[in-house]
Amino acid sequence: MPMYDFETPTGEVVEHFFSMANAPKIGEVVEIDGVRCTRLMSDCQTSVRADIQPFVSRTLPPNDPRAPRHDKKGRAMFANQREVNEYIAKTEGQFHYDK
Repeated sequence: MPMYDFETPTGEVVEHFFSMANAPKIGEVVEIDGVRCTRLMSDCQTSVRADIQPFVSRTLPPNDPRAPRHDKKGRAMFANQREVNEYIAKTEGQFHYDK
C-alpha cells in the first residue's frame, strides 16, 4: 500500500499507509492514531521514460492504413514516439470504446 503525507494540527508531517482505493483526497481531514490530520500533496511522480523502442501494437485495428507500417499479421508497427504521436493525431476522436 502507498504511503501518503499528512499534517498534524501542530504542523508536524507524518506518513500513513492507505490503499489507493481508500486514500483520502488532498486537503481532506482524517483521524490517524487519534489525531486529526490533513492530507498533503505527496512528492510528485512523473513518468520519465526514454523514447519508446520499436514495438508492435496488439490492440489497434489490424491493417489500419494510418499506421506507419504493419507486421505479417497486419498489426500496427511503430519505430519511435514521433510515429505514435502522429498516429494519435490522425485518429483523434475516431475510436469509441464501450465501458
